[in-house]
Amino acid sequence: LVYIYSTNDEGAVFRQPLLLMTPETDWEMVSSADSMKIMSMGFDSDTMYAVNVDERVVQQHLMLLTQDPSWALASAGRIKSIAISGDTIYGVTTQNTLVKQSLSGMTMSSAWSDSESSAGEVTSIFIYGYHIYGVDENLKVVKKSLYFLQESWQTVSAVGVTSVAIFGDTIYGSSVDKQVVKQTLSQMTLDSAWTPASKGTVASIGLLVEASI
Repeated sequence: LVYIYSTNDEGAVFRQPLLLMTPETDWEMVSSADSMKIMSMGFDSDTMYAVNVDERVVQQHLMLLTQDPSWALASAGRIKSIAISGDTIYGVTTQNTLVKQSLSGMTMSSAWSDSESSAGEVTSIFIYGYHIYGVDENLKVVKKSLYFLQESWQTVSAVGVTSVAIFGDTIYGSSVDKQVVKQTLSQMTLDSAWTPASKGTVASIGLLVEASI
């Protein structure tokens, strides 16, 4: 299964099967804003990592994710967005620095290391293949190679999204109109349009691939 997760403006978390999602299908709440206000998220097999309203990284085992879960702090430092690739977790600090550390070794005392790259004015990040994608202050998708993080971001989309997630050849975004939008990744240009893919109200999105729950 592939699930798309979303947050709303209040910080609640929802999900639905990605391949069944339409502008008419409903979202299922999996974490209420009363338990923790979640702003963005990332996944590592059976664990959901997220950034809360206080810009702290928290975690929860997916099998224990209910409408009122008990979230645990997962790292030190103030982070506004995260993305996971293998055993590496990347973060964007409040000073717009792109940092990283070992996911399996991350504790409340482990340090984030400089990735030798400024995140610029990127507000969210997502990793797909050998690239790290972000959304800049102009609400456009940007990307760069994970192996050349010192290079500048390349703008690759038209305006209109606040976060992105990718599955196959489709890129999904949380739009300024508070719904999921999408387009074909291999055909995306600076002028290609985003098309509606879900109901609102969506503030940010994340993807969990091959989930068994």
